[in-house]
Amino acid sequence: MKDWHLSLAQFGPGLAAFWAIAGAVITTLNPLELPRSLELQTQAVFFRLRGPVAPPENIVILAMDEDSLSQGVNFGQLKDLEPLKPGPGNGGLMQR
Repeated sequence: MKDWHLSLAQFGPGLAAFWAIAGAVITTLNPLELPRSLELQTQAVFFRLRGPVAPPENIVILAMDEDSLSQGVNFGQLKDLEPLKPGPGNGGLMQR
């Protein structure tokens, strides 16, 4: 009698193709946003499994709002910002 045991190497490519085709069909035919919902739920599970991750120390998050953007009008008048003014030969880039 022949052994019908399939190894992962034999079964894996077919399984990957099946899930790729199933995902494409669900994404194409579903008007109820099921794929997006499944994606968000899957991401949430992976984030819970991963656990909290401390952000790097060298990252700064800035918020730009209308008040901040309107302060750019006085850029040339502020002496504290003098080192940031574009200079000759730097192509309009800020100097450090």
